[in-house]
Amino acid sequence: MPSKNYALDRGGPERVGVSWEGAFKELSVTFDGAPLGSFATAKELETPRPMPLPDGSQLTVVLAKFGPFPELRLSRDGEALPGTSGDPQTQLEAAYTMLFLVAGLNAALGLIAAVLDIGFLQSIGVGWGSVLAGIIYAGLAALVKRRSTAALAVAVSLFVLDGLYSFVIAAEARVSPPVGGLVARFFFVMPMLRGFSALKELSRPPKRIPPRSRPGAPVASPRPASPAAGGAAVGPAAPVPTPAPRPAPVRALAGDAEKLRLQMSERNAAPSTVSAKGLRVETKGAAGVDAARKSLRFIAHRVEIGAEGLRVVWASGATREIRYEQVAAVVARQLPPDPPWEGAFIVDIVPTKEASPEPVRVFGTTVVNYAAIPGGNSSSRLDNTRRLTAYLRERCVNASLDAATEEFVRGPKVPQRFANMTQFIEYDTTYE
Repeated sequence: MPSKNYALDRGGPERVGVSWEGAFKELSVTFDGAPLGSFATAKELETPRPMPLPDGSQLTVVLAKFGPFPELRLSRDGEALPGTSGDPQTQLEAAYTMLFLVAGLNAALGLIAAVLDIGFLQSIGVGWGSVLAGIIYAGLAALVKRRSTAALAVAVSLFVLDGLYSFVIAAEARVSPPVGGLVARFFFVMPMLRGFSALKELSRPPKRIPPRSRPGAPVASPRPASPAAGGAAVGPAAPVPTPAPRPAPVRALAGDAEKLRLQMSERNAAPSTVSAKGLRVETKGAAGVDAARKSLRFIAHRVEIGAEGLRVVWASGATREIRYEQVAAVVARQLPPDPPWEGAFIVDIVPTKEASPEPVRVFGTTVVNYAAIPGGNSSSRLDNTRRLTAYLRERCVNASLDAATEEFVRGPKVPQRFANMTQFIEYDTTYE
């Protein structure tokens, strides 16, 4: 059974595993050894299928076509995983590797034809000229490796013209045209052509590193939300950003905050087991979005976006209708990077006290009809989180958004992240 492992970030540990049988049948995807998704047939892989990762991002697997051949593509929030077929760096490596191969073949065949005086090869133009061509291809390949688009254009042009020249020489010599060689050239030139798009992608400025993988990310500190229009009482506080060069130190908590910390720690300590197709993975503590859901408060089971407001359904089955004008604040944040949250996203919708005694927390497990938002649903959880926050900002005319949430709505960064559990609990206890 073929299998491959990939890292989420270049140079990082290989956390995503893919294995399959035959022509991409019974394909399974794992993350850190735990089952993430499976596909029974290659037909199922033709439709992109996003799968949530513990940090709130989306891993998408799709079977695409490259010429006549199928290839498996894996991306995270729309960005190809390093080493996969859709990775620009991998595509560039394939382009210059093929050029080095062409250089070696030209030089070798040219030497054989010239030294051994092989008439057939000489009749189709193979000889010392081929050796020179091999040297030229090798020099161009070295330049392409250094990301020269001009060198790639010259190499492809020479390769195509060289193929046409061989065909013409064979016709003039009245020998059978090298049909097999022309077919081989077609497959050789395909990765070269793909190198152009790879070079274009690699020439773009590097994307900003999200807070989940960058040390010293900004942290949040709570402040009271502004009063709603018309003198309505405003719900709990909303945080504002406080830049910090280093992750915030873990401080001692007291009172209700310390009680909440102990409750969350106790819930996170329960062991969990994942099993699929006979595979059992034992973990020391609960992990992933399901475990994080158990340790968080205020998480809605379902949020239905309507024309006049939101219909919230809790896990207990209780429902609540909240009109858009009853929303006092909207806060978007990223949870701490350590387990069980692993940088997952939350959107806290804070109603006025008359509308609801507690906020509505949209988490990775919350079912939301994102299709009701203009533009429809997205395969990326980050995009859905941003678009939901932007939609609420537009519809909830009385709602206040702190500076960090406003910055997140503008994009392209992820929401501001809590550095640790202590910082998150300090924020969470403002909803008392």
